[in-house]
Order: sequence, then structure tokens, then C-alpha cells
Amino acid sequence: MSIRDLETLILMGYEFAKSTGGAPIVVVPSSLRNLAAPTLIIADDLFDENMKAVLTTNGRAVCAAQQGSWQACTGPILVFCGPMFLLQQQIAAGRFPNTQSALVYETGAWLQSKPNPPVDLPMAHLGRNFLWQSNFFHPNNSDINLKWRADLKARRYQPTIDGRERRLAEELRNNADFPYRMPSVVPGRVVLGIGSLGSGGAERQILNTAHGLAQRGVTDVHLILEHLEESGETAFYLEKARATVASIQTIAADPIPQPQWTARHPEFSNVLGNYMVS
Repeated sequence: MSIRDLETLILMGYEFAKSTGGAPIVVVPSSLRNLAAPTLIIADDLFDENMKAVLTTNGRAVCAAQQGSWQACTGPILVFCGPMFLLQQQIAAGRFPNTQSALVYETGAWLQSKPNPPVDLPMAHLGRNFLWQSNFFHPNNSDINLKWRADLKARRYQPTIDGRERRLAEELRNNADFPYRMPSVVPGRVVLGIGSLGSGGAERQILNTAHGLAQRGVTDVHLILEHLEESGETAFYLEKARATVASIQTIAADPIPQPQWTARHPEFSNVLGNYMVS
């Protein structure tokens, strides 16, 4: 992809952003420093040869019919000619503002993201759970748990008196500080996560899920991994994954923030046991 092709794509994204009614904030290379947008962010380092190769690999002509599919925007809208994961990395680093809407260029098309607010889980169906403060169903009380699972009649009544489901739901209602929450999402996108692509049953099943989604017309499916190698034990299903999903990404190699989060929400350990949340 030439710099001229890149500039053409960015100009197209800028025009799409203007059509939403929002105020575009456009990420550009220095060659577009004179673009008459309300706000420009010059980021030459994000438009290096690797990025151009990604855009070329995924690229196809963006059809003008896309213009009528944008959701109206009343505030700032970020325009970034690159993938969503890279945009969110820059937002997390404080380099880009976290706007209510954004346009990203992926899989040969401009896509619009929207905010991903915390979900308020419904609680009414969980009942009163008479033993919600009891240790009767403590995770370490394995004898009681096994007896309840073996008795079909007891299992029928368990949701009425077992408070664990309600206690977890109450914790999940306050999920705004969860470290893996995405601040914004692309409507219709599916993100699947797993540790690696080794030769296990869970790895096979997650790719079967992606394949099944593709057969049902859901092709905007992406895979997030903790570990990825080009060969070896963690890459057993790598070629199949590349042929099945739209992209494969790995999480940052930073210390996993989950233990700190679960420490602030002790009900997860109380209900599930430390071995499930550590």
C-alpha cells in the first residue's frame, strides 16, 4: 500500500465521520497535517510499513453504499485507519481520547464502534435465596455439594435456597472496573478468548465455535490468546485458526490484573473457591 492509498482511505473515513454529524478527530500521518478536520492527531509511527501491510492484506475497495449505514453521533468521533485492538491500546496508553464513537478500518472496510457501558443484570428471577448468608453451600463443603447434585429433587429446589447465584450476580452488576472490559465495541463482532492454540479439547471447541458462527453468516469473529507461537505446543491449531477467524491477537505480557480485581470482590472467592479465581 502506497502513502497515497493510505491518504485516500483516511480521507474517506473522515468524510464518513462527518456524515454522522459528529466532530471528527482524525489520526493521520504527517503528510496529511493540513487536513481541514476539527482535530488532528499526527502519529507517523502508527502508519509504518507493518501497518500498510496489514491494510493491504485485509484491503478491498470500500463501497460508497457504506455511507448510509452510520449511526448518528453528537460528540467527538475518532477516525483511525487501523484495527480496533490497536486503537484501544492507544486509548489505554492515554495517547488517544476515549470518544463515544469511533471509525476503524478493518477487514477491508470502515467500521463504527459504540460505547460498551456496564450491564445492569436483572435479579428478579433469582428469588430470595433463603440461605444466601449461610456456609451450607461453601465451595469447600464438597460432601453437601455432591449430595445435592446427585439428588434430582434437591437440584430442583436448590436455586430457591442456594444464594451463590445471587451473590455472584450482585458482584457482576458492579463490573465497571473489570480489567478486561472493552471501552467500546463494534456491533455484530464476536471475540473469543483462550489461553493458547495447543492440542487440547477446549482449543478444538473454540475453533469449532468460530467455524459454526461462520457457517451461520457471522464472519467478524476474532480470537484473543495469552500465548501464541509460530510453532510448538501452543500453535497446534494455529493454521486452522488463521483460516477460520478474522484476526488473532495476544494480550499484553504485563502482570495479569485479575487477582487484584478479585481481591476487591471477595464474593468470587467465597462462592467459587480460591482455585477458581486466582
